[in-house]
Amino acid sequence: MFKDMLSIVDACSECSLVLKHHDAADGPTFFAIIIVGMLVATAASLTELHYSPPLWLHALLWIPFTLVGCIACLRMVKTILITVEFRLEQLKGNNHG
Repeated sequence: MFKDMLSIVDACSECSLVLKHHDAADGPTFFAIIIVGMLVATAASLTELHYSPPLWLHALLWIPFTLVGCIACLRMVKTILITVEFRLEQLKGNNHG
């Protein structure tokens, strides 16, 4: 489904399904930031409450986790949103004839 890290292929190599017109826009970015942001905020808060590490250790832990988490989550959420868009188009097409 992906031709590189986040770009969608024009068509599926297995079934020739055209994917180039499916655009998730900014939705995946929003959801990835919200999901990873909530996880990082919760984990950083719990870490602070239980261990009280210095600020540099928080930065060392949570900045890389945020970057890697957003990239990993972005790809997954983009796949989900494109799948939902495709399924909704199928339903709309089936209801009208």
